[in-house]
Amino acid sequence: MCKQLTHVDLDNNALSGSIPLWLGELPLLCEVKLSSNNFTGSLPLNLFNCWILLVLSLDYNSLTGNLPEEIRKLTLINILK
Repeated sequence: MCKQLTHVDLDNNALSGSIPLWLGELPLLCEVKLSSNNFTGSLPLNLFNCWILLVLSLDYNSLTGNLPEEIRKLTLINILK
């Protein structure tokens, strides 16, 4: 896995299943765009370990549950949808 990855843009790809756990293992991740797919389930908690995350775009999926308290770790977030 590329630990230097900073941006993941997979909008509009008809992806399905759970949001991949490996996203939370990328320490330099600052932008995650997963909108307009078919993701289901809840957000993986390790995603909130990406403390320099600026953009988290998850709209137009079939995610369930509430935002976990761990979202407070994302103190630099500018865009959350």
